[in-house]
Amino acid sequence: MRICCIIQILVFLYMKWDPKTASTSTLVLLVFYLYFYSYYIFCDEKEIPFVRFDEEDWNYLSNICPFFVIAVSWTYMFTVRQPEFVLHCAYHVIICIFSMNLYKIKSDDRVSLNQIAMAQSVPPGDIQTQPNAKIVFNAPYDDKHTYHIKVINSSARRIGYGIKPTNMKRLGVDPSCGVLDPKEAVLLAVSCDAFAFGQEDTNNDRITVEWTNTPDGAAKQFRREWFQGDGMTETKSDIDELDQRSMIIHWLISLLFAVGAVENYDGDEELSCKRRHGGIPLPLGVFTVQKEGFPDALPAIRTALSHVHTRSCILQGYRLEMIVKDTHCKTSQGMKALFDLIASRPRPVAILGGQCTEVNEPIAMALKYWQIVQLSYAETHAKFASSDSHELFPTFFRVVPGNRNTNMAKCKFVNHFGWKRVGTVKQNDQPRYALPHEALTTRLEHGFGVKIVHTAGVNWEQIETVGAELDELKERDVRIILVDVDEEMAATVICAGYHRGMYGDNYVWILPGYHSDKWLNKTHDNCTAEEMKEAARNHFSVEFALTRRDVDTKIVGNTRAGDVWEEISKLDPNNTWRGYLYDGLWTLAIALSHSMGDNAEFSHHKMIEAIDNSSFQGLTGKVKFVNNERLGLVDIKQWSEGQYIPFAMYDGAEDEFKIIESTSKGWSPPLDSTITERRREHISSLLFLAMSLLALIGIFLALIFLLINFRYRNHRFIKMSSPNLNNIIIAGSICTFASVIMLGLDTRIVSPDGFVWLCYMKTWTLCLGFTLSFGAMFSKTWRVHSIFTNIRMDRKAIKDSKLFLILGVLLFIDLCVLVTWAFISPFSYTVTELPHIPEDNIVIIPEVEKCYSSHSGVFQAVLYAVKGVLMILGCFLAWETRHVNVPALNDSKYIGTSVYCCVVMSVLGLSTSVILQERVNEMFSLASFFVIFSTTLTLCLVFVPKVIELARNPVGNEPRAYRRGLMKSVVAKTSQPMSPQPRSDSSGDLMNKAESENKLRRRYLHQKSTQLWDLVEKLRARGDTQFLQQGMI
Repeated sequence: MRICCIIQILVFLYMKWDPKTASTSTLVLLVFYLYFYSYYIFCDEKEIPFVRFDEEDWNYLSNICPFFVIAVSWTYMFTVRQPEFVLHCAYHVIICIFSMNLYKIKSDDRVSLNQIAMAQSVPPGDIQTQPNAKIVFNAPYDDKHTYHIKVINSSARRIGYGIKPTNMKRLGVDPSCGVLDPKEAVLLAVSCDAFAFGQEDTNNDRITVEWTNTPDGAAKQFRREWFQGDGMTETKSDIDELDQRSMIIHWLISLLFAVGAVENYDGDEELSCKRRHGGIPLPLGVFTVQKEGFPDALPAIRTALSHVHTRSCILQGYRLEMIVKDTHCKTSQGMKALFDLIASRPRPVAILGGQCTEVNEPIAMALKYWQIVQLSYAETHAKFASSDSHELFPTFFRVVPGNRNTNMAKCKFVNHFGWKRVGTVKQNDQPRYALPHEALTTRLEHGFGVKIVHTAGVNWEQIETVGAELDELKERDVRIILVDVDEEMAATVICAGYHRGMYGDNYVWILPGYHSDKWLNKTHDNCTAEEMKEAARNHFSVEFALTRRDVDTKIVGNTRAGDVWEEISKLDPNNTWRGYLYDGLWTLAIALSHSMGDNAEFSHHKMIEAIDNSSFQGLTGKVKFVNNERLGLVDIKQWSEGQYIPFAMYDGAEDEFKIIESTSKGWSPPLDSTITERRREHISSLLFLAMSLLALIGIFLALIFLLINFRYRNHRFIKMSSPNLNNIIIAGSICTFASVIMLGLDTRIVSPDGFVWLCYMKTWTLCLGFTLSFGAMFSKTWRVHSIFTNIRMDRKAIKDSKLFLILGVLLFIDLCVLVTWAFISPFSYTVTELPHIPEDNIVIIPEVEKCYSSHSGVFQAVLYAVKGVLMILGCFLAWETRHVNVPALNDSKYIGTSVYCCVVMSVLGLSTSVILQERVNEMFSLASFFVIFSTTLTLCLVFVPKVIELARNPVGNEPRAYRRGLMKSVVAKTSQPMSPQPRSDSSGDLMNKAESENKLRRRYLHQKSTQLWDLVEKLRARGDTQFLQQGMI
């Protein structure tokens, strides 16, 4: 067997190896030969890494593979008529016969296999898996995930099972095989390794469970032999006795033998034919334009023709002869050239050329009547790819990629960056650009789900409307703009876009490729050269590729692509079509080789069919046609730093889109539109906690004052200041402090339904709290004012019940307004949009949560009016009682200060809440500050003096001070109207004034005496004898 392997290696090296023309599969095949056979020759072990081979495997490798190779080799030999294949096939026949004598089968293996076959003759029962059909691995995929499958043997027999994932690199199963008794279950761990999501195909990932009955009496240990054969026969062929892994490797090697042979002969053996000079001439018409401004097509055609004759054998026995005609890019000259060719004998088998559309159209329409193929190397007009073009121009082909390819490249480019909104600009007066533009928009919308926001139509007759069309695009927030216009119009559009700010990093302009940048360097009427360069910065151009990028690829003619490109570029470096001229002639030559019969008979139908079925590697990429259209390469370039840089490419033949990473790293794609971000404005948590803490401190302070007021309610100083009203002031202050906390609550803490109830609570607590606090102070001030200003002879004491009545009236007014408000215009939860905040590519829409009421303004105005009147009256009373100096009886000084503070703070708080309602943090902080400050100041001004007095006189036994304060207040008040009068010269007048003043003072003294006795009687009635005894001293 080792001798046989050595012979195979030597014959392979002799027949296959040529360092100059070795193909890829030839090299792979050589590696397989050396790897497997060398290991077998020089190693005693039959364990090869990754594959286990035994003696029978090696024998099979030498017997089965030649049969497969013989079939493929003989088929190809009869196809290409190459005698070299005879030696190759004969070699394999000899090896096959020689190896058959070495092939043996061990008897113990045959017995084992027969037992397995008997066990498999009974169909295996069912199994169950949990989950039943699918396992889902959730993102992220940058780490390994593991899930579990439960396999249950539902049958009545012991089974052996095996698990086979389709992707061994990504998916793993542990354990992958085993044995299950009836009704037994096993838990399998299925793992998915990390992988790049979106870059790897996961659609075909499968996990297959195979099971079979185990042989009777077999141990509970898994054996892979159980899975061999179809399980329904007791007799096994020799092939069935081989290990399954070996079978797979055997067929893989056999396939490589065949592919290596075919590929080796496909390219290299064509060049091994003997060159023949002369041959049967085949006339080929060539249409060119020989005048200034048009490139010369003949150098590239002659180069291609030379390569066809000298570097291939596809036209053995034939010789292409060119008949060159100059069309002058005129319809009349083109038709004359066509009729000259038709009249010539022999008639040309095909026509290569036609650069001008006005020439190609009538010629292509006429050639269908002679069934002569025309292959254009420069025609890109969309009319040759319309829906009726196949009927109008059935024999017209173009080797240059048309708009089908560039449109698909644009679609792939847009789809690659995830843009879903684009705008377009098309030139209406140019069908060359208008027709493919319609196809582009249709493909974008229906094939890629891209929305065409607006299509701007421009033309030279209405050139002044370009700006208005761009304004429409900008108004609709279009950032990605696809343009189909000619070079001059492109400069006009770019200039208009510059004056509207539609350039820079936030915009992408995708223009047709003109294979030139001269249009950018021209001076425009409305833009300077610098402005044009700035407006065109980072724009993209989409154009057919001049040549393929993989210059090391062997193309048709068994020549390196880069060498051919250099050769034809030296002849005419400025010819844009040189690559397509070269591939065009090769296309016709290959098609002619398939359309020529054995008797040199030419078939036009075979010619057309051969071009349609063309598929070879050319200088401009893979040459392939669909519906007379070339599927070729498209370059996407970006204008950067004064030049076009390759950015991406699209291969129409393979339908592949690729970004060139080396040149695209410095650019980041913008968004296709301004993103609208709705941002819910909430009060800062830190601010809410701070204000809530201050409010809680205020509540705690109020509770301390309440405790003091209750504890010392019988103290003379506290008792004379109406402790019940003081309690109401404290209760109102607690309500206002609580409203601050409720003012900061939102839907982060409560539900939307709870937010509605919160609207009622904070409105009612603030309104009623203000009324309780301020109303109590107002009633106390009114009583002091009534005692010391409006004095009557029959004045009686004003009890607390009257003050409570005043307070009750104020509360009743508030309750009426609030209840009416709740029934007529109830609150609801609403979110209000604030003015938008534009940024680079984002428009932030702030939203605030509000308590909405349809008629809230009316009810707020009523409450503001009531509170405003109350505060004005409070200020007036405080001013009127500013000279009353009875601390135990009157808090007017402190109450007045509190009233002034409440007025100021209320006005400031109301105004700031209206002005800053769109800025929730500022509004909340200022409103809370005003409420907390005014409420705390009121509490301190009312109760701190009482606390100081309690500390100075805990028992309240200094009535002299109270009386002195009372008399001082009376004298001070009565002395104000007795101000000195101007002197009069008449003594009678002086006497009259003195008598009047005497009467007034007597009357005033009588009133005070009456009031004093009334107070004494009240004290006596209350049992305050101590004060009466001290008053008699």
